[in-house]
Amino acid sequence: MARKSKAAIAAQTAITATIEDAPTLHRNMQQVVNTIDQLFGEAQVASVTAFWRIGQQLHAVGQNPDQYLTEEQQSAQVDPVALLISLFSNVYSTEQLRAAEAFFEKYPTERELNRLVALRCPDRPSWRMTTSHIQLLTQVADDDQRAALEEKCVDEALTAKSLATELTEMRG
Repeated sequence: MARKSKAAIAAQTAITATIEDAPTLHRNMQQVVNTIDQLFGEAQVASVTAFWRIGQQLHAVGQNPDQYLTEEQQSAQVDPVALLISLFSNVYSTEQLRAAEAFFEKYPTERELNRLVALRCPDRPSWRMTTSHIQLLTQVADDDQRAALEEKCVDEALTAKSLATELTEMRG
């Protein structure tokens, strides 16, 4: 296996440097970096919000099946949420949709949603809670334990993979 040249290592290091670690950029480049970071942040907030709203819709259908099912479906005791999930099965997995529903059930108000998407690590301001983090957090039944994990995610800027490892260790 060929060794990388010092120039290649330096270039890779420069490319992989985080926004916080790159204070010597030209001001025009820093402006582009800031804009891209802002756009990624907006996309992440939109993704998490959409995930929550999908869960909200699934929850509403599950709570009021008479409003969403035909008389024939009601007589056959069709589960309205299962029906919706089957309609989207070619695009989204059952696990994804059930996770969206669990997200809404664990964080049922817009205030809680907004708090979650506003979380930032003080040492890494571009870090954000992702949909992957949320899918993992909603697996934690205990509210206090989940809140402690949220705090750990924020304090340590945990990746979703690191959070998954944390959950595996907690479960034994």
